[in-house]
Amino acid sequence: MKNVVFFLFFLVVFSAFAEKRDSLVLVKNGKSLFSVYSATNDADNAVVLFQAFIESITGVLLPNENSNSCVLFTADKSFFSAGQCDSLGKDGFIINTKGKTVRIYSENGPGFNNAVYWILEHSLNCRLYAPGAMVIPRTKVLKIAPVNTFQNPAFSFRVNYNGGAFNKDYTAWHGLHNVPQNTTKNFEISDNWGLWVHTLTRLVSPEKYFSSHPEYYALRNGVRVPDQVCLSNPDVLIVVITSLKEEMAKKPDAKYWSVSQMDNFSYCQCDKCRAIDEANHSPSGSVIEFVNKVAEAFPDKIISTLAYQYSRKAPSEVKPRSNVNIMLCSIECDRNRPIAADLSDDGFRSDLESWGKLTENILVWDYVINFSNILGPFPNLYVLKFNLQLFQENHVNMIFGQGWPNPAGEFTELRCYLLSKLMWNPELSTDSLIHDFCTGYYGPGGKYVEEYIRLSTQKLQESGRALTLYEPMSAHAQGFLSPENIRGYFGLFDKAIETSAGNSLYEHRLEIAMQSLRYAWLEVAQSLPFTPDWIFERNEKGVWVAKPEFVSMLNELCDMAICYGPVLFHETRNTPEDYRKKMLDYFENGYGSHLAIGKKITFKTPCSPKYAANGTGSLLDGVCGTENYFVLWQGWNGEDVDAVIDMDSVQDLRSVEIHALAVPLSWIFPPESMSIFLSDDGTDFWETGTISNPTAREKPEKAILSYRTEFEKPQRARYIRVVVKNIGKLPPWRGVDGDAWLFLDEIIVH
Repeated sequence: MKNVVFFLFFLVVFSAFAEKRDSLVLVKNGKSLFSVYSATNDADNAVVLFQAFIESITGVLLPNENSNSCVLFTADKSFFSAGQCDSLGKDGFIINTKGKTVRIYSENGPGFNNAVYWILEHSLNCRLYAPGAMVIPRTKVLKIAPVNTFQNPAFSFRVNYNGGAFNKDYTAWHGLHNVPQNTTKNFEISDNWGLWVHTLTRLVSPEKYFSSHPEYYALRNGVRVPDQVCLSNPDVLIVVITSLKEEMAKKPDAKYWSVSQMDNFSYCQCDKCRAIDEANHSPSGSVIEFVNKVAEAFPDKIISTLAYQYSRKAPSEVKPRSNVNIMLCSIECDRNRPIAADLSDDGFRSDLESWGKLTENILVWDYVINFSNILGPFPNLYVLKFNLQLFQENHVNMIFGQGWPNPAGEFTELRCYLLSKLMWNPELSTDSLIHDFCTGYYGPGGKYVEEYIRLSTQKLQESGRALTLYEPMSAHAQGFLSPENIRGYFGLFDKAIETSAGNSLYEHRLEIAMQSLRYAWLEVAQSLPFTPDWIFERNEKGVWVAKPEFVSMLNELCDMAICYGPVLFHETRNTPEDYRKKMLDYFENGYGSHLAIGKKITFKTPCSPKYAANGTGSLLDGVCGTENYFVLWQGWNGEDVDAVIDMDSVQDLRSVEIHALAVPLSWIFPPESMSIFLSDDGTDFWETGTISNPTAREKPEKAILSYRTEFEKPQRARYIRVVVKNIGKLPPWRGVDGDAWLFLDEIIVH
């Protein structure tokens, strides 16, 4: 037993001695014991950077000189293992320690800077969690363990389109290629890019050419539309090359130039384009054939094009030139599971593998938030790592992660931090990164934020529902955003704030994180009519009114968002004040009493089961819909609405009104007309009026529309027949061949 005790004592003493012996003491008691030196001009900035941070930590400025105890930045490969330097990629670096010399090698200035930030994090416990959230430990004795590491980033181009990543200090610290900027609306991604995406109608301007040369543009349903260009027209190629030369003259140093489709499905279907696409089993055939010709005209540039939506599938015959970059977009993917889990032949994984066999010049444009609900809970943090690993395995060397590029979206700071780390090394532990961030950024209450992240992710996975980029919060009202779950999440944040023990900074950050739950609860509660969790309750007079807790929550949400962000609740619209106004209007008018509530209604053609609201009686329940057409609305695809309401008895009727929806991007159009017929017996009807809508097939704005027939004098009848005409086929300008949707949320009778 004594021998064991002695051995353990010896082990502890020896370990302490070894640690003391091996540690490099840079600063002790106000005196520098190390120097820092650059043997290459590329590292001059890195030396200044290293000196500045060591001085911040210790108060001591390391001398800039070569010495026996030195952090040496060098371009001399002989200090390192054979072949190690040659295998180093862009922005990578090598650090090794021999005796009291720490040698750092890189091919360029950014690589040397990356090495400094790596030492700050891994050897000195510094952090930059978000702009304004830097952790710099202070000490009078600064020691570091010997450093030996080879760091090669997984992707040569890393743009993190999220939150603080456009702050210049954050970009530099995390080795990103974002261009620091005050606004990101123009997608100023990188100095090395002349044009980014969706460029073809910029290069072939419809304002300039469409009236005189409609043949330059896409043929859809027999009509030329200015939404896309005709890629088989040789004159279009000439115009594009000419326009590109003009653009390149403005930014001669830019390497990458996008020649890419617009953000719609209206690709050309003329005979020539169709033949190319059919031969390649994908509309990407005409895209790549065209872009190859452009790239041939600019051999010293890289021409980038989109593989996006209709062009995502790789062509079977034509192959991209070596100076063609494929920007492959994952917009359709389910974020509830890794992309690799989709084993279908027509899924993104399959397309990624196909492109990877054609070229190694691929940029993946990945999407990481809900763009319709910037504040909406989006538990995708655990799939980010696996998706980046899949991209790397399939010859992707460039990554663009699109999220919310401004402060205070749903976990914007955490998601930005996580992506920054994983873009460099997707083998890192997601759990460890989340724990590090939550502990450092949220303080003692961070453990409850971690628990919320794990729990919401678990509840999403248990639901089996997909997590997609434009879905409403109500899509998960029976899953991870059920009322029961939301209350549990709020409870965890309450514990987190209580644990913060009055630390105002941590409490503020937790309140910002909790904004997503306030928003989700307001959205979900609208979709639960006549349940205990509905947004309305009956007052003492029996009238449905908004619950005070939701009115208070709305004001708390919007007041905080106005002060701290986000500036929009949707990627392109819906300011906090707009949202407040819309919600207050819904509190006032979301339920409306009328004569037909609860009456029997029969339909000649039932609505689509996909859009059935709350069942057959939904159009007569008094509950009005919102712009979220997934709930509280009934939809008919290509069909008219022909419904008969039985009022139970003959009554005096003064008006009939319907609410319809217009969302043309989703094929939802206003009605062509509404006709009202009345009857005493349900057999013989007489017409009382028709409202025609001659502009129904034009380009409507997204809106909720009201159509009301007011009778000149009261009409006595028991039965009301309402016929609402669908426009039928989509108008040619929509660019696709299909049937329009007609959506109604209520038939109001007075």
